[in-house]
Amino acid sequence: MYHKILLTPRNNTLMKIIFINIILILSTLTVHASGLAGDILYTDSISQWTLLGEPLNESNRLWKKVEAVLPSNRTTSTSDWDGYTVFWSIKQNVLCLDSIQYELESFTNNTSHTQNISINADTLRHIFRKQFDGKNIVATWFTGKIRIARGKLIYYVNYGYRRNYEEEQIIDIKEGKIYEKQHYHNFIYKEGASFDNKKELADLIKNFPLDIKKHPELFEEQSNGERQLKTKRIYFKIKHASVDSIGHLTKCNVMAYIRRNNITEELPNIATEMEKLLKAYYPWRVTYVNGEYRAYGIEGFLFPYIIREEP
Repeated sequence: MYHKILLTPRNNTLMKIIFINIILILSTLTVHASGLAGDILYTDSISQWTLLGEPLNESNRLWKKVEAVLPSNRTTSTSDWDGYTVFWSIKQNVLCLDSIQYELESFTNNTSHTQNISINADTLRHIFRKQFDGKNIVATWFTGKIRIARGKLIYYVNYGYRRNYEEEQIIDIKEGKIYEKQHYHNFIYKEGASFDNKKELADLIKNFPLDIKKHPELFEEQSNGERQLKTKRIYFKIKHASVDSIGHLTKCNVMAYIRRNNITEELPNIATEMEKLLKAYYPWRVTYVNGEYRAYGIEGFLFPYIIREEP
């Protein structure tokens, strides 16, 4: 049974407030999140890649079976919540699970000892009976795309697998069989401004001079009839940003809001003005990743704008 919600103007306002606060919570969580280590994949006997994803977890049933046979006291970390690494390989154009490795830590005379333990495919065959072809565990449960990478780190966000390397492959897989591979060489195409550089952030704000006086929503009238600023800080969230090859910001979606007494107030007019300022600024940093120009360092960033101009 479900309940239908009538979207009255009041409910619409409430939904907006809830949505904005969810963004604030997620932004806070991102700060405390961590980049994940990734699995290991061999495209041949010597070419090792980092697999930026978790194909095993696509089958909840198989994942639970693997969890059940691994020791609960295995070592975990913020970059490896599962506490194990899966080793994969591509053999005769199919994706195979070769082994699972984990660590056990013990203490003797106040000294820590780490033991690396590997479970090979032959030992795991009782879990993957339907996927074992007599020689290999074939990832027949997996359909989708995997991304593998190696070389120099080009871009990094301390969250999940949001990073790119100088060499990557996007591999299209259907029931474990490889259908298509796309090979890319990634690099910083053009240096320029970005919000992920904290040293630049203060200077960048100076380059976006908002005309505060023309926004009455930032002020409140006092008992003596004078206007006073509600806040000294505006927050901007940048989404759906894209750049061209020479560093112009061709597209972006800006959200602006202030917080007062635990209440969030959205500022659409100021968001529109900031969007124009961002698009007028030049040059922005351009990263060429997996066949396209990307606005890394702009897209997805939340930054505070300190109001210094008096009314």
